[in-house]
Amino acid sequence: EPAITETALQCSHYILSDPEDTSLVVIGSEQGATKIAFGDRDILYIGKGSNAGVKAGDVYSLHHVSYEVKHPESGRTIGRKIETTGWGRVVLVQEDSATLMVEQACMDIHLGDYAKPFQKAVVPMIVPRPPADRLTPPTGKTEGTVVAIAEDSMIAGQEQLISINVGTANGVAPGNIFTVYRVMYPTVPSPRNFLGELV
Repeated sequence: EPAITETALQCSHYILSDPEDTSLVVIGSEQGATKIAFGDRDILYIGKGSNAGVKAGDVYSLHHVSYEVKHPESGRTIGRKIETTGWGRVVLVQEDSATLMVEQACMDIHLGDYAKPFQKAVVPMIVPRPPADRLTPPTGKTEGTVVAIAEDSMIAGQEQLISINVGTANGVAPGNIFTVYRVMYPTVPSPRNFLGELV
């Protein structure tokens, strides 16, 4: 079964340790200055056009640079959280600007959000299995820490998106399943307290 819906995955935030190109920016809208937040089917203007290789039919995802993500224990900066605000298709191109129609808003889109070529996310499939519980022994495999939760929540529940501080460099791939736990009294240490699973 799919681990997540395609739209939810496409809308997910991500964390970057190195900055990406933010030079293609939403500079205005068909509705002018009276509207400050945009959604599905709104018409936006982006600040590059045919001179920069933008073509009618091109699809761009829209993003907003959010806050620095720090490791909750060490305080070390992991990177910057990038929120995906939506995506849209170019419908008209001028030399130095282009007109884009929003196909999907993930959250409010604002002037200053930046655009980059749309990359289609591949939804991993997972094989249903009995969930882990307090009796499930540790696997001894890759360990990480929850470092961010979607929409800046302090806690996460079922079907919420979170970020952990391990990735491809640690051999992690889409579809991997992690057990989430907390050691309540680390100085003892007490047994791990099972909280749930994530994929």
